[in-house]
Amino acid sequence: MKRLYGVTALDGLMRRGEELTDNVRAGIDELRDMHELSIAMNLVEVAESAARKAGATKVTALYLRIGALSAVVPDALRFSFEIAADGTILAGASLEIEELPVRVFCEHCAAEADLPNPQIFRCPTCQRPTGHMVQGRELELTSLEVA
Repeated sequence: MKRLYGVTALDGLMRRGEELTDNVRAGIDELRDMHELSIAMNLVEVAESAARKAGATKVTALYLRIGALSAVVPDALRFSFEIAADGTILAGASLEIEELPVRVFCEHCAAEADLPNPQIFRCPTCQRPTGHMVQGRELELTSLEVA
């Protein structure tokens, strides 16, 4: 096994229905409104491209970082990924997801801290409102495990 690092952040979302097998297309029809499917399809495209550039013929694992405010549900992404990866060099690969909490920097007390409740943007140290978020919106593919 070899691991590729620094693959990319997932910026754009693309649908590639015209390139998919009939089996996958049937699954997509049932999940059309789930945005995790679009993310999974983009993830497959980015990972497959990176793996092929590295000369890999099989991807066994993808490592992601997902922030609490990224609007991505990890379990839904895992389910969608299985459908999107069908028929590609990523088929059967696992998604290893690191879920990141919302972290803020408070200008009042100069503290950086994780928010216990991401719906309340108050510094956990001094209890003053803060809007300087330093972590929590990530959606990053950080590395691949390839064979």
